[in-house]
Amino acid sequence: MPSMKPFIIATLAVTALVAITVPTVGVAQGAATAPWPTDEFCGRAQGYVTLASRPARNVLHEGYDSFRGSAASLQPLEAQQYTVADPATGQVRLISCKLATAEALRGAFGADAARTDSSCSLVNRNTFVSVLASLTPAERASARFGQGKKVAFDRDTVAPNSAEWLEPGELATVDKRGTLHLISRSWTGNEAGRGVRHCHFIAPDFARRILLDGSLALPATPVKR
Repeated sequence: MPSMKPFIIATLAVTALVAITVPTVGVAQGAATAPWPTDEFCGRAQGYVTLASRPARNVLHEGYDSFRGSAASLQPLEAQQYTVADPATGQVRLISCKLATAEALRGAFGADAARTDSSCSLVNRNTFVSVLASLTPAERASARFGQGKKVAFDRDTVAPNSAEWLEPGELATVDKRGTLHLISRSWTGNEAGRGVRHCHFIAPDFARRILLDGSLALPATPVKR
């Protein structure tokens, strides 16, 4: 996974490939509360993108190899999470999640377990709006991109398979009109006999930095042909 290695190589050198299970809450217990804590993020996202009625535990992977070999679990219901830090600040930049689909949840727990699948992009929207709402009046007044109003939440960039999904690509770009584009890369398929949804999300800390750090340069949005 070449594009991730510049961010994770130092972490992998000192961190064992282990996973930590963290209890979290489902959508019915406040998944829209914002911004979500980083160590609960994928468990919250599981409830948010499927409108699930039951909580998912969040499994935090401290090593990339551990995350790469993991899969979303139904029994017990667990979401898998891996984070990548921003090398400039040490804060989390990218949150990668392996989740179960709504169909898989209904098959395991009954018709009322989940309503429907929504996009990974919807989580990016929730994160950004939540971060914007958490700013102080002074921060909001000085926020970039028209005080957070010149923002587009692009549709999911869908990877053709799970291996290619592991290459996250850009999280945010700026078009020639100065509009910020937030990008989520997703893959939906079957793994270990169950439906899964994989998503790369922008982390709340990075969304905040994008809004407030005038020195942060973002890549240009590719021109659509």
